[in-house]
Amino acid sequence: MVSPTTRTFVRIVYYVADVIIVTLAIRIVLLFFGANAGNIFVQFIYRFSDMFLAPFRNIFPSSMLEGAKFEWSTLLAMAIYGIGTYLINRLIITLTTTSDETDMSYEEMKEE
Repeated sequence: MVSPTTRTFVRIVYYVADVIIVTLAIRIVLLFFGANAGNIFVQFIYRFSDMFLAPFRNIFPSSMLEGAKFEWSTLLAMAIYGIGTYLINRLIITLTTTSDETDMSYEEMKEE
């Protein structure tokens, strides 16, 4: 049985990752549609997402198509954050449960 504390830690990790990934997704949409960089909301999204995008910046060049910009590095960051979130949560579950319980999925934890 997974303890309530473990469940809480797993949920916190997922919530934080969700905020990061959704912010990066909004960034992709804003860049693609050429949002006004002078807008306060757009500036907030760009600045907030910059700190999460920094390790991945310039891995791939951005693509331009008739004025629309697509950052492949942002897509890579979203994938890495998603995979990293899963791995961190599996580690948390593994370290806090007995060997018989480590095969429990996140979905099974939510049902308890």
